[in-house]
Amino acid sequence: MPDGMDFITSQDELRALYRKPHPDVIRKELKKLDTHARKFLSRSLFVLIGTQDKGGNGDVSPKGDRPGLKVQPKRKGNHDVSYQP
Repeated sequence: MPDGMDFITSQDELRALYRKPHPDVIRKELKKLDTHARKFLSRSLFVLIGTQDKGGNGDVSPKGDRPGLKVQPKRKGNHDVSYQP
């Protein structure tokens, strides 16, 4: 880790640097994909899918192929079906 790198470890520390988001910003967060999001993704050649587990650990995975995200395994040989929209 580079010297002098600090981490924000609490909401209080975050609020000392950034004000609370406007309610419109909070409302746009999706807990699951709605009809509009599914339509948008069905036309996309490339997307980044961000997920978070119950412990707050995040991950972002690039997804790209023919248009449309479908419930299918990742590339042959990977045997990974961890993301299913």
